[in-house]
Amino acid sequence: MIAESPVKTMFNSKHLNSSYNDLAMIIENSFLDLFVAEKLIRKNLPVGDLLSVPSANDAIDYLSSREKDGLCFPKLIFLNIFMAEASGYDFLDRYSAFPATARENCKLVVMTSSVSNKERERAQSYRTIQRFIVKPLTNENLRGL
Repeated sequence: MIAESPVKTMFNSKHLNSSYNDLAMIIENSFLDLFVAEKLIRKNLPVGDLLSVPSANDAIDYLSSREKDGLCFPKLIFLNIFMAEASGYDFLDRYSAFPATARENCKLVVMTSSVSNKERERAQSYRTIQRFIVKPLTNENLRGL
């Protein structure tokens, strides 16, 4: 299921064909966290299209479509680690299986409400992660992306 609000739907041709230079994705199942993330990302980062994906499975399907069509992945992917159905870790396992050429220009940012060092270490054991952020997103923890 693709979130209709507060951000755009995922599988229309415009988004499928967006270049990685202006495309960002948020994988988040909490509409409140999603709303806050969208506002902060738009305010602090140079992104064009910002896609909302409420599940890890939908995000993998979208990325698979881009790869199949020879398109680059989004330049930024914000991933909530703790979600129902499939977790962020499930996403990371499947994302890591994509060819390096598909992932090479994509920064993956993990978001979590957990302050556990064990969770931080587990997430950072994935080489594809660029940053680990404890929610809520803030202007400060988005700097430098």
